[in-house]
Amino acid sequence: MQFFEETAAAKQPYASVDNPPVLSCEQFEQSFDDESIDIVTRAFAREIYPHWKEAREKQNNTAIMPTLKTLNIEKNVELDDSDPYVCFRRREVRLTRKTRGRDAQVAEKLKTLRHELERARQLLHHVKQREQLHQNQLEVDRKIFEQRNHLKEVKRKLGIKGDDEDFINQKVSILPVCFVSISVH
Repeated sequence: MQFFEETAAAKQPYASVDNPPVLSCEQFEQSFDDESIDIVTRAFAREIYPHWKEAREKQNNTAIMPTLKTLNIEKNVELDDSDPYVCFRRREVRLTRKTRGRDAQVAEKLKTLRHELERARQLLHHVKQREQLHQNQLEVDRKIFEQRNHLKEVKRKLGIKGDDEDFINQKVSILPVCFVSISVH
């Protein structure tokens, strides 16, 4: 039947408009070739043809096997939207309904997000400052140690004897502590 449909569409492309008579079985047999239909199927072609012809005549010589139709948007062809064989329909664009309550809700969420991001930024800024102060303190402690080491070497060269109190830190270095309160909503 597919062979009959394809051959009819090729030989009578406007059959649904012109409504010519359905092609005869002999006309189809002339179109047989080894590529499109094999020898075994050819034997059944004569038995299938009457059924196909009857169905074709019932549908006014239109194709009995449904095909997909593309909607030609450029030509603005209005087709039935309920036709299941029309593909590539233009989409209906629906605008979302916006209400004042929804807008206020979105605005409030954005404000809350902005405040939370600002708090996070401030927290990171304070952590960075603390780490920089800690790094500066370590550099100062290293320089003090090097100076004390140099002082001890000078004392040895001069023969001054004493205890090693020069290497002991007399005061404990205190880093400023930044307290940041963060509230999670």
